[in-house]
Amino acid sequence: MRIRLLETYQDATQAYADEVEKLRRQMGTMDKPEYDALYRITEELRLGATGAREELNAHVRLHGCCLLTALRSLTHRSDRFGRSNLSQEKDGRCRV
Repeated sequence: MRIRLLETYQDATQAYADEVEKLRRQMGTMDKPEYDALYRITEELRLGATGAREELNAHVRLHGCCLLTALRSLTHRSDRFGRSNLSQEKDGRCRV
């Protein structure tokens, strides 16, 4: 469940970011009705990403989940020395 929620959030934020970039590139090159339509799509994607983040956060709060495992399965993030920037407590909860 946690991994599915994290993937949903990641996909939603990427879709929003892509649409914002599209909107930015096309500003000033389209008429007002076209811009408004593209803006509405962008806003719907923003709300979708916000909702996905809220669902993920609610799940983490409810279950005390650690996102460490889920994050590692999607992408490994580390500092310039190769150390993970997340660590897991003995009780399974995470600290940053």
